[in-house]
Amino acid sequence: MTARLESVSPAAYPAGLRRLHWLMALLLPAMIGLGLWMGTLPRGHALKTLLLNWHVAVGLAVLLLALLRLWLRRRTRLPELPAGYPAWRSYLVRCVYGGFYLLMTGLPLLGLAVWALDPFVGPALFEEAVWISNTAGWLHRLHYLGAWLLLFLLIPHMAGALSSDGQGSKLLKRMLPGKR
Repeated sequence: MTARLESVSPAAYPAGLRRLHWLMALLLPAMIGLGLWMGTLPRGHALKTLLLNWHVAVGLAVLLLALLRLWLRRRTRLPELPAGYPAWRSYLVRCVYGGFYLLMTGLPLLGLAVWALDPFVGPALFEEAVWISNTAGWLHRLHYLGAWLLLFLLIPHMAGALSSDGQGSKLLKRMLPGKR
């Protein structure tokens, strides 16, 4: 059995997790916007190179922050869903959270793979070969589609946060910054 880092009331998330949540809420859409902007610039453009370097660096930070969040979630008592919460909504919550964590860790890893394999993106760590080029292309597509999937998951996530706990209080209050 692991020791709990922080005990909280059932109504609020721990302060550390709330801070990480809002930091990721800023970083993830910014990373997607940055990636889409990079895609509009021609190869070899100086700004594209600068944006790519930022995208890779912040992507690594996102990966480390996501792993830290996972570690904290495993060691911290989290608030329960409200009593009487429908089973289908509880299942949807688990699916959306699972999707977010999969994408917050998987997208940076996919991006690193694209960076390592695609000579037009990264340092071309491997010799040119058709299979490497094809693999890099598929990984790039998955990275792109995953970013859109992450944005899509924001819809049920925000709808759930804005829903009521059954007692007239918004569930979003549990994650708002500030003293609890």
